Amino acid sequence: MAAPPAVMAEVKSVPERLDNGVQAPPLHPLPHNDLFKGNKVQPEVLRLHLLKEGKITEDDVCRLCKDAMAAFRAEPNIIKLEGNVNIVGDIHGQYYDLMKVFEIGGKVEEVPYLFLGDYVDRGTFSCEVVLYLMALKSTHPKKVFCIRGNHECRALTRTFNFKNECLHKYSMRVYDAFMDVFDTLPLCALLDAKFLCCHGGIGPSFHTLEDINRIDRFSEPPEAGPMCDLLWADPTPDEDDEVQAKPFTPNTTRGCSYLFNSKAALRFLKDNQLLSIVRAHEAQKEGFKMHKKDPENDFPAVITLFSAPNYCDVYKNKAAILKYQNTLINIRQFKQTQHPYCLPNFMNVFTWSLPFVGEKMSQFLSDALLMADLDAEFEDDGSAATSKAFSASEKDERRRQIKAKVKAMAKFVKTYEASRLNNEELIHLGGLADRGITQHNMSAEARAKLMSLVQNDEETEEAFLAARSLDSLNEKRPMMKKQ
Repeated sequence: MAAPPAVMAEVKSVPERLDNGVQAPPLHPLPHNDLFKGNKVQPEVLRLHLLKEGKITEDDVCRLCKDAMAAFRAEPNIIKLEGNVNIVGDIHGQYYDLMKVFEIGGKVEEVPYLFLGDYVDRGTFSCEVVLYLMALKSTHPKKVFCIRGNHECRALTRTFNFKNECLHKYSMRVYDAFMDVFDTLPLCALLDAKFLCCHGGIGPSFHTLEDINRIDRFSEPPEAGPMCDLLWADPTPDEDDEVQAKPFTPNTTRGCSYLFNSKAALRFLKDNQLLSIVRAHEAQKEGFKMHKKDPENDFPAVITLFSAPNYCDVYKNKAAILKYQNTLINIRQFKQTQHPYCLPNFMNVFTWSLPFVGEKMSQFLSDALLMADLDAEFEDDGSAATSKAFSASEKDERRRQIKAKVKAMAKFVKTYEASRLNNEELIHLGGLADRGITQHNMSAEARAKLMSLVQNDEETEEAFLAARSLDSLNEKRPMMKKQ
């Protein structure tokens, strides 16, 4: 039967409903001959293709991994750098913000870059981050330097979302190739013989730079020891620094390594004739923090950088990079760049929409059963003639069956409603859901507070602290599986 004219006027064809302002991702991988000219990769071609959410062939991914791995393996545990350099903190799969880093820091051909680790997880474009950095490393091996972060390992990438991202966009072959590259990354950099640049910090398991050089880094990071400390250690909070008598205390937030106080930092700097420790590893509201000043020179003994703005799409923090020019330090801050939207855990629209459709269908069936129950009551009152006579026992049984179905369907409706609400909150909470930060393990008060802060565009200290507090579960190192 034809629809009434009024209804037909509201129906739009598919082309009219499309959003022409959104460019569709490339349908096919970037051709090999476009990515490589001879034996040289073309980083700019790759950069633009990845910006469109394009992919490259798995053979080319492995080719990039092989070239970058050779460059990283040839470098020592501590890379020695001199002169001007841009230092970048955590990126965490935020490829579009990485492009902003190069915009404010300048071209690689003009100034070297040192990246302090955590290229993957939490964000949804980790593959793109790693591919582009490997292309730059292969093309400019003396201009781009990358050290290892705590997330560049199998234990975390399979717990968070990088492994799933690799399987979604490529395959296990690509994931394994990336892990092999991570096993070759250097651990630290020494800038102008004054600044020790690492991802995490220092620990009681090493005392000199030579101790770091003796580490066998070509493996999965262990749960304890000097390599673990370089990747996982944190400075004590400023408010606890004076009361913390011991130089090193267990890092309960991370579940491994240590917290080091001013005494430990200043002793390490003095023993190694250094000025400061430049590290990443911790989200900062302003993108950086200078702490633990040396009373002798009034210079911060520790500088923390974080280069992932609006971390997990909920922190509402600024990001920063450190520009070291002519022995002067300049901090450049920046805000988040808009990026394409991905559903949580890379699920497809059909799977994501099932709880919404299920809720509506179950409500419809529940209403239908309720009407049947009302009809049975109406029939039982003798208020209407029936075409069939029922005995009293038959009426009671019929009424009991319908009421049982109504109760069962009500439970069904509640189940789908909870699933739908969980889906909605996963979207709003973004990366905080990586290890179970959902409505089920939040108090109602905490959930309501965070949801109100997340949906508020204001970049307040309260929003940052609330997100960091609720995300603390994700800071703990997962237990390594026994072989």
